[in-house]
Amino acid sequence: MLEALNTIVDHTGNTLAYTKDFVGLVNQINWKYIKVLYDIYRMKIME
Repeated sequence: MLEALNTIVDHTGNTLAYTKDFVGLVNQINWKYIKVLYDIYRMKIME
């Protein structure tokens, strides 16, 4: 699983901070064993 983390509160410097970034990465990888973990708390902070 891949999860975007918020850079404002908890994870300064993380490169995957927005939904479009980590969904785009998962789509590029296109591997059936990688999935998106969508954390509403973190994305509410970022988006």
